[in-house]
Amino acid sequence: MAAAEGFGGFLTAQPIEEIDPAREIARERVAGEVSPVEALIRQAVAIACDHLVPTGVDAILWKRLSPMERFYLKGLEVESHGEYRNGVYQELARGFGAADYADLLAGTQANETRLKSAAEFGRRGLGGGSPGSRGFNDSLLRHCLFAAYLATQDEGVQAGLNWLKTELPDYWTQRQRIIALLDYLAGLGRVSTMPQWARDGRAAELLAGAVRNDHI
Repeated sequence: MAAAEGFGGFLTAQPIEEIDPAREIARERVAGEVSPVEALIRQAVAIACDHLVPTGVDAILWKRLSPMERFYLKGLEVESHGEYRNGVYQELARGFGAADYADLLAGTQANETRLKSAAEFGRRGLGGGSPGSRGFNDSLLRHCLFAAYLATQDEGVQAGLNWLKTELPDYWTQRQRIIALLDYLAGLGRVSTMPQWARDGRAAELLAGAVRNDHI
């Protein structure tokens, strides 16, 4: 509470880009209207989220990911630390601008919130889904997740590799990004608190190797 009061005091005492914080805070506004102060805070949060790069993810790759991809990867890192509070994922989604993040969750009960694994996604929503999640379902990360899932099936790693090569028109130009994403997913298979990733992580590891050794 003291911190919040201190922040509020700072806002009302300082002019921000020609905004009068005291007037804006006190002013009545219509439902859904975003005040200039709130917009500024959201902008600051978005800038901060640009620097929340998960350990093991290249900073250059991070900048090229969509908000939903960033939310998913950062959420996995949070989950790997044993964090299952729903509010934490809500704040991450708000910070990353991942509006339809609920489609990425395996569970939302209090203190049991976590993200879906590759197997839990399966083919569901791939290339479609609700409007808010469509960007994720069409993303490179989503294709990597599905390829890893395919690699756990009877067809093995070759099926996952074939998916990436046939479904991604720019497979060769994105090859290093694919390897980086698969390497990150592979690491989850070694996290003792995420047993749902044991098989998928191993598949991602084998698939990353197959992509590395793939040549025109």
